[in-house]
Amino acid sequence: MEAREAAMSVHGKMVDLQHRKSKASLQKFDEQPERLKGGKLRDYQLEGLNFLVNSWRNDTNVVLADEMDLGKTVQSISMLGFL
Repeated sequence: MEAREAAMSVHGKMVDLQHRKSKASLQKFDEQPERLKGGKLRDYQLEGLNFLVNSWRNDTNVVLADEMDLGKTVQSISMLGFL
């Protein structure tokens, strides 16, 4: 299948159908994903990971911001591990 056939225009924006399909099949994490090892995410870090995943699903750009030392780096690395 050619790239043009795999993409379509939605409201003037090109959407890759394969990419959309993989995003739509994702679910919210109620627990830390098994592939994230070497520590345990706290509840608010897991909430941040879900926020990042949902933003990725919706093709929304986001910035993580919180009080100091609440784990923005861990949440970002967890998101990279998720991808």
